[in-house]
Amino acid sequence: ERPNFKRMLREGNGSFQATSTITGKDRLYTFTTVGTLPLIVVVALSREDVFAPWKRAALLTSGATGILCIGLLWLAWMLRRELRRRYRAERVLSELAATDALTGLANRRILDERLRQEWD
Repeated sequence: ERPNFKRMLREGNGSFQATSTITGKDRLYTFTTVGTLPLIVVVALSREDVFAPWKRAALLTSGATGILCIGLLWLAWMLRRELRRRYRAERVLSELAATDALTGLANRRILDERLRQEWD
């Protein structure tokens, strides 16, 4: 008798991983006895057959996750760049709003701000 079969006879039902004595490949065995009959039903699939769909799904999921992460990093970089551009534009507009275009001197708005600061 072979060791895998002995284990099935001893345990009655269950699952285990072992090397097939016929093919020499690692297999995942699931087995059960059929009622009171002297019959054991066995399913023994190779590990590659069992895990191939899982590996494929894991590779697809990790690839999609990687692409999404790269996309998020790119979007964050673009947002940072646009925020910097906005900050510079607002600074320039603020300077333009604070000076007289003809003379280049501070205008009434700056005078009002300085008076309020001095008053406070």
